[in-house]
Amino acid sequence: MIVVSNNEKRKRKVIKLSDRYRKLWYGENPEQRLGIRSLDEHIRLLKRYVPDFVIDYGIAEKEMFIDYKIRPGKQLRHCKFTDELKEKVRNYCIHNLNKTWPYAHRDWTPTNIIIDNDSIYLVDWDNIFLASKEYTIQDMIDRIDEKINQ
Repeated sequence: MIVVSNNEKRKRKVIKLSDRYRKLWYGENPEQRLGIRSLDEHIRLLKRYVPDFVIDYGIAEKEMFIDYKIRPGKQLRHCKFTDELKEKVRNYCIHNLNKTWPYAHRDWTPTNIIIDNDSIYLVDWDNIFLASKEYTIQDMIDRIDEKINQ
């Protein structure tokens, strides 16, 4: 077991187990820190839009966890960010946005985009939310452009 990150301010940590990543939220009302109203709704959306990603999940009074499949490859932030790769990632994120709309991933940072040769994966779906209530697709595309250029 390896602690990948531990954010005490946000009361969450990520642990790498032998065959998965486990994200833990702890403290009072951990469900309130998801982008959606409940863990069950969050899992339903993930199974719909990223069907092979969630391995297991659970909740108790002061702790919640989701186990995720380990995606092959490396974070975009560790790749040589050529114009060609930038365009490929942008197109992938826009395609994904159109596929999940009216919901959106919302956190398209280079740490949440995994590159494995010709494959691209989005990870860290904590912030999936009903985007169409507040934003247009163009607003979200603008956000994609802003985030992948960080």
